[in-house]
Amino acid sequence: MPTDDGIATGDGERIRGYLVGTGSGKVIVLHEIFGVDAQMRQTADRLAADGFTVFALDLFDGKTTDDLAQGLAFMSALDWNEAVRRIERAAAALSRDKGSVGVMGFCLGGSVALVAAARLPSLRACASFYGIPAPERADLARIRAKVIGHFGLQDPFIPNERVDAFEELLARGGVSAQIHRYEAGHGFVREHPDGEAARLAWQRTVAFLREELAPSGA
Repeated sequence: MPTDDGIATGDGERIRGYLVGTGSGKVIVLHEIFGVDAQMRQTADRLAADGFTVFALDLFDGKTTDDLAQGLAFMSALDWNEAVRRIERAAAALSRDKGSVGVMGFCLGGSVALVAAARLPSLRACASFYGIPAPERADLARIRAKVIGHFGLQDPFIPNERVDAFEELLARGGVSAQIHRYEAGHGFVREHPDGEAARLAWQRTVAFLREELAPSGA
């Protein structure tokens, strides 16, 4: 049954978030600047229905908003080191039964997912939707997980040149990455969930996660 009780790490700590699903592949989902809201829970439910155990990790300690300015304030206050620590602890808890763990994020969460993948070699896969972190957050060339990225060609926040540079950085570092571009703007999964870009990006991501998080020998 889905639960908002989070994940117990085994040493008395509980990582806050929404847990759903029973699949052997484990995915930590990282939210946008709006927090673990109803839309993010629906995203976790959808991924669980596709066969994964999903943990929508709460980076904002229970705070949610539908106000852009408030969300930006939440983002500016985020402790990125603490965020990565929580992802590491959650991944360790999820993998206690030997399942592989990946990370998937949207906007802010997409950037945090890439930082986590660069710092945590235990993560097997990383899916970033319209998120690229600032260079000082992490050396993305250190990523050893497989990566899939989704970006809108009309995104005013992440221009195409930045996506090109991101793709080139990963290639120079030997990171195995699929970078996809769509006729869409920023946040197209949230804003246009039934649109062609969102549909195709989701389809590609589920196929990617199934392949990378499949049990050994499957």
